[in-house]
Amino acid sequence: MQQLFDNLKDLYSINLIDKNNDSNYEEVQESKIIFVEKEQQDYALKIINLNQSESNKIDDERLQQQLIYVQFLKKTNHPNIVRCYDYYVIGNYLCILMEKYQYNLSQCSFDYGCMDWDETNKCRLYQFFDILNAVSFIHQSGFLIRKLSLSKIVFDDDYRLKIYDFQVQSKDLSLFPSSDQNLQSQFRIEQQKLFISCNQNQSKQQNSWIIGTFLYYLCIRIGENKVNMIIDLVEGKESFKQIENLHQDLNNVLKLMIQNRNQENIIVQAMSLLSGVEDYQEIIKFLQDYQLVKNEEEQYPIIKRGKLVRFNDSQPHILFEKLNKFLLQKYPENIEYIIDRVIILQHVKENFEISIELCQRALKIDCNNEQAEQYLCLSLAEKYKDKYIDYFLEFLLRFPENQIVISRLASAYYDKKQYQNALETYSQLLLLIDKQETKILSKYWVYIFIGQILRKMKKYEESINFFNLSIEYYEYKNGLQITFQELVKSYTKLEKYQVAIGYLQKIEPNLSFRKYYMGKIYFKLEKYEESLKYLQSIRINYNYKLQGMISEIYFNLKVYDKAVESYKSNR
Repeated sequence: MQQLFDNLKDLYSINLIDKNNDSNYEEVQESKIIFVEKEQQDYALKIINLNQSESNKIDDERLQQQLIYVQFLKKTNHPNIVRCYDYYVIGNYLCILMEKYQYNLSQCSFDYGCMDWDETNKCRLYQFFDILNAVSFIHQSGFLIRKLSLSKIVFDDDYRLKIYDFQVQSKDLSLFPSSDQNLQSQFRIEQQKLFISCNQNQSKQQNSWIIGTFLYYLCIRIGENKVNMIIDLVEGKESFKQIENLHQDLNNVLKLMIQNRNQENIIVQAMSLLSGVEDYQEIIKFLQDYQLVKNEEEQYPIIKRGKLVRFNDSQPHILFEKLNKFLLQKYPENIEYIIDRVIILQHVKENFEISIELCQRALKIDCNNEQAEQYLCLSLAEKYKDKYIDYFLEFLLRFPENQIVISRLASAYYDKKQYQNALETYSQLLLLIDKQETKILSKYWVYIFIGQILRKMKKYEESINFFNLSIEYYEYKNGLQITFQELVKSYTKLEKYQVAIGYLQKIEPNLSFRKYYMGKIYFKLEKYEESLKYLQSIRINYNYKLQGMISEIYFNLKVYDKAVESYKSNR
């Protein structure tokens, strides 16, 4: 690989960005992507090994196949398909110079720490729009998508979704040798991630069905049974089932694509359905506005659409963040944009000094702005955690009905184990929620938090009453599951094990929480074989008490060698 990089540098002035990354120098089996720099611009470089399987010669059919892909990308200027700038054949490698990406969809779906990606229905609508827009163009161009995975769908510099690294199938099927074993299976799942690989005689209708199944996979809530749901759907063991937490219109799009495997123009029909979804036209308009602002083609007036892509104050959308930065540079005295920037910084839990400075700037513009005061208080509390209760109390002297700060004060009392103060503060918050017309906080979570405090105070029966009250107000996709888990904990504390088991049976069977508490209760009932069956099916790092319990079970069963082994692994 070093020789290849030397040639790229000498012949085309292409340099590795991360020269210390050993993985860049590993041999390429089929293909891989690295990041490079050329003429002070960053790019991605896809390196494809063209070797024939049993010789050191270039596989001409493979080269011809890849050049079709390259030529398609080079002539394409589509907002949802990666740009290709050039390609080079060096020795037995084909190197394709493409635009660099920020993150891929696999990272955002499975690693929430990497960026602020809000998995709401509006976000799903945004994803559907970008992915189907790309697929529709590819089909209209006479190609089909042959290989795709979440890691191949990425965010460009403007945070638009793009199909990045895929293989296309042309109408000339002879270009794809039947001996290519990678084309035999349409779906492959590894570590909860889906990869599609389509056979060579696939039709456009079948391609649409596979893309629909791919979107279905994308929308299923991340959980331990996600893989089985997809496998059953693909193998025909299960028919299409609506996704509970997904908007009905988006479910209709998925149903159309999955249930009509052999119907013509499914992608067109899906895009038509999508255009009727609530908020679709607003999102299209926002994207157009964003492009105008980005290109500075006009002095765009103050945008009031921030919440369209922010979705909620607790989880700003990354496109909104980029737009906010731009607008704040153009309108540095606009309080709305200043507060939006603070909200973003609060969410990512960093740069509290900047948040404090921004809030102080806003208060110089409007000294009575409650939002600026609120976020100044929250920023100071985060920076000086030893004084955060004092900051909250001081703020509430001026704004005694601010629900956000009251809830943070209650949480602070809980953290300090001042449970009576926390209970009184949450009770005050309940009264305010009933009093104020504007809905800021949900009574569901207040009831849950009060129940948790009462359990800490060993008032188990009272905690159960509040958990039951929360059921009336749940409005989140996993609300009942959370309530059931809290009820299990309280009934277990009361040693009402059969009632606890009844609630455990309402919880998703593959969740580690369910397995742990089933094992714990059977342990308490001295049913050690049953307990062991549940506990051993859990990931070992789920709970630090787990191995100790397993060790004690083996001791009671007089299997002393395993008891000692389990005890040692827990130390």
